[in-house]
Amino acid sequence: GSSGPLNVYPLLLLTPLGFTPDLAASRLVGLLMMTGSVCLLYATLLHWYSESIARLAILPVAATIAALQYPQHVHFSSEHGPIFILSVMLYLIAKPVSSKFRAWAIRAFAVGLVGGLMPFAKMQGLPIAAALIAVFVHSKWLQMPERRAFAGALLAMLVGALTPLALVLLYLS
Repeated sequence: GSSGPLNVYPLLLLTPLGFTPDLAASRLVGLLMMTGSVCLLYATLLHWYSESIARLAILPVAATIAALQYPQHVHFSSEHGPIFILSVMLYLIAKPVSSKFRAWAIRAFAVGLVGGLMPFAKMQGLPIAAALIAVFVHSKWLQMPERRAFAGALLAMLVGALTPLALVLLYLS
């Protein structure tokens, strides 16, 4: 299938707290990922719009999740991980950065790192992650007048994107 290990590993995050990877734990992880995604989307909207517009924009998503009547809706789905990863990417792209190059490089590395996790979650999320990375690159191109600084930030993003793959290859060797 197209599902990767990052769809299974979140179920193991609760084992140190005494949970076993069963239906209850998977529903809890699914709820946490859905809630995290909605909260990150709200925080992203706050960076772009006023608080009232952000609340109004997030209301349909929150109301839909809250009003669903099917009791098994809150389960752990293979879409929760990629949506959460995309929510983190969108938040990192939307959050303002100081004008210092180091801050840009760290943010570019973080966006690349989170985007580099997508192939390990679900392959169908790659086109959306690639589109978000393209938006990030374009916005940095417009915001960074010095092209050497832009190239450095782009290199930091590339290193971040390749870090998950390098870690997996290192683990497998």
